[in-house]
Amino acid sequence: MRTQLAEALGLNTEHLVACGSQSMHRETLKPWLALQAAARDAGFNLQLASAHRDFARQNLIWQAKFQGKRPVYDLAGNMVDIEPLNVLDKVQAIMLYSALPGFSRHHFGTDFDVYDPNLLRENEQLQLTPWEYLEGPMKPLNDWLNTHLSQFGFYRPYDCYRGGVAQEPWHISHSRVAAEYGGLLTPAIVADLALEQQIAGAEAIAANATLLFERFISNVASPT
Repeated sequence: MRTQLAEALGLNTEHLVACGSQSMHRETLKPWLALQAAARDAGFNLQLASAHRDFARQNLIWQAKFQGKRPVYDLAGNMVDIEPLNVLDKVQAIMLYSALPGFSRHHFGTDFDVYDPNLLRENEQLQLTPWEYLEGPMKPLNDWLNTHLSQFGFYRPYDCYRGGVAQEPWHISHSRVAAEYGGLLTPAIVADLALEQQIAGAEAIAANATLLFERFISNVASPT
C-alpha cells in the first residue's frame, strides 16, 4: 500500500508531528498555531478536543457501537435501538456520527474537533453537540471561527447535514492538505479495506460501498 494512502486510511503515522498531547499532519501545525494565536488575541482559548485518530482507535469505536456497547443517536439526539436493524441500516445509523474505520477525516491529521474550555461552566463537560456551538456556550467561539477560519486555510466539511454525516460545527479541516488525502479514497477501497480488516458489517459495507462512499465519505462541503 502506498504510504500516502496508508496515511489517509489511518494505517501509517509518518505524516504526523506532536502538538501537545495530540498529533496532527506536519503541514497543518503552522496554520493551526497561527489560528490558535489569532483566537487568543480575540480572547479565546482555542484548544483541540481531538486531532489525529488512527484506524485502530476508530475501529474500537465502530465495533463498540456495532455491538451495542456504545450508544448510537439519530439526528434529534434520540438513542437508536440498532439491534432489530439489518446490517446495512445499522451501518448507516452508526455513520451518522461515527466514521467507518479507515474513512475518518481524523486519520488525515488535517481535521480537528475544537473548543474553548474557558467557555464551559465549572464542572460542565463538553458534549460536542450542535446546540453547544450554535446556541450554547461555544457560540461566541463558533461565530469567531465563522469569520476567520478561511484566513488560515481551514473550513468546516460538515457545516450542515447533507443526508450523510450529521452537522459538526466543532469539526474543522485544513482545506488543501485534506483534499489531497480525500482524493485518494474510492468506493473500491471502502470495499477492499472492510473485507481485509474484517470491520464489523464488512460484507454489507463491501456490497454497498458506492452508496456509503457517496452518502457519508465524499458528501462534504467544499472550501470557499
